[in-house]
Amino acid sequence: AGDALAELDQDNEAMFANDVAAILAEAGRGDEALRRVEQNLHRFPDDLWTQIHAGDVHLALSDRSRAEQAFRDALAMARAHGDASGIADANERLVRLLAGEPGREQEANAAAQVGVRVEAPRVPAPASRRAASSPLPRLRGLGAPSRR
Repeated sequence: AGDALAELDQDNEAMFANDVAAILAEAGRGDEALRRVEQNLHRFPDDLWTQIHAGDVHLALSDRSRAEQAFRDALAMARAHGDASGIADANERLVRLLAGEPGREQEANAAAQVGVRVEAPRVPAPASRRAASSPLPRLRGLGAPSRR
């Protein structure tokens, strides 16, 4: 379904492709989800949300190390583009991941403080990027992430 939607709405192709990976992970189809994540990263190398959702999928599949790397890569990408909202979103996920790991609380607190310093007033994301249509909040352990 996500692939069909991407063909119909090419302006949101990356979003639909990311949703397919998340749905596969949620359905317990980890190998397929990981293949889709790799495809998405190859197809949309400059899309911040593709990188963030790669981390979400890895986290849903209990690969905290790869999730952390994906969130750090997304954070670097957002910083390189001066995207304050992207910095805040990637950092929020990184902080949440670090805070959930015993012994990394100080690192999480430091990352949270950096996020507070760089966060600018948020501009609402286009409707196509909002969480209402996303399967991501249902993924294990992710809570209700923002999706801008």
